[in-house]
Amino acid sequence: MGKTFRLGDIVVEPGQRAYAEVPVCQRPDGTTLGIPVGVINGIGDGPRLLAGGGLHGDEFEGPRAIMDLLQSVDPNELSGTFVGVPIVNVPSYLAKVSVDVSSIRENPLDWKNLNRVLPGNATGTVTDRMAWVYTNVVLASVDYALDFHSGGARGTSIIMAGYVAAEGEYGLKSLAMAEVFPMEILWKMPPWGKVATAVAEKGVPLAAVEATGEGRCLESDVRLCRIGITNVMKFLKMLPGKIEGVPAKRRYIDSEVYVYANKGGLLKPAVVTGQEIKEGDLLGVCLDIYGHTVEEFRAPLTGLATGIRTKPVVWPGEPVFLTAQLLPGPAVGGRDFSKATMPP
Repeated sequence: MGKTFRLGDIVVEPGQRAYAEVPVCQRPDGTTLGIPVGVINGIGDGPRLLAGGGLHGDEFEGPRAIMDLLQSVDPNELSGTFVGVPIVNVPSYLAKVSVDVSSIRENPLDWKNLNRVLPGNATGTVTDRMAWVYTNVVLASVDYALDFHSGGARGTSIIMAGYVAAEGEYGLKSLAMAEVFPMEILWKMPPWGKVATAVAEKGVPLAAVEATGEGRCLESDVRLCRIGITNVMKFLKMLPGKIEGVPAKRRYIDSEVYVYANKGGLLKPAVVTGQEIKEGDLLGVCLDIYGHTVEEFRAPLTGLATGIRTKPVVWPGEPVFLTAQLLPGPAVGGRDFSKATMPP
């Protein structure tokens, strides 16, 4: 028999669903700013899994997959608890860019990047407090976590699953979850200033996904995210059935290396996202307003062009390309992840 699930003031009995907000702070008008949470508490006993998205308000593929599963997972077939947070950063999701365009990367209430201030600060500005609540209330209530991102509105990314390259069982569990996502490329995530930092402090194994982005929400990406979450639940024995769509062969990449502009101008890429590159290859150029080349961008390594800026107007200091070196295999302290076990 399942157990009562508690997340802050939210209490969900076995076989039940709940939709509620976890309060973050009070707005100037006296209303509460919160993090919307959906919970499906299974009829059977099992682990507690979080799927979270929308730390950046312009990344939509993971949130759509989480929304779908909050509606489709049957608590009578579920062992354990599924916690879905489609949009963590509601202010950035709602923010208006223009009359007919919404959603930005940063929180417009203090212009901070939520994914860079985790694990947060309970007495900081709004984004710091949001990060603190997400870390100490939401993430603290689960046993495993999934984190969803994409290229967002300002760029494109290869679609890939990421793992935390930590030593011991923690790293092996993180990699094992990433391995059941139906993506060819697995990515060694950097832990700095991200959800990985917050969950490592809580001892919660994490896998992450980067989807295409470019301001869109491709149905093909949503489907892969949805299959991946379901595969993790099957892997954790939360749902019955076989794991689907895992590629027979994988490619592994190291943490991404950014290429930044030194001069302003209009970006003209010479490569496409996912293209193999060699150190020194021309990635693109920056043009002035008359069409003169004012800067060339060269590959800092041999590997893949993993992301490209799709908003062509560039200011000095802004990122224009992401690159990553190919690895011979998963990097988790030299141990063979396939020999690891993940108890429910």
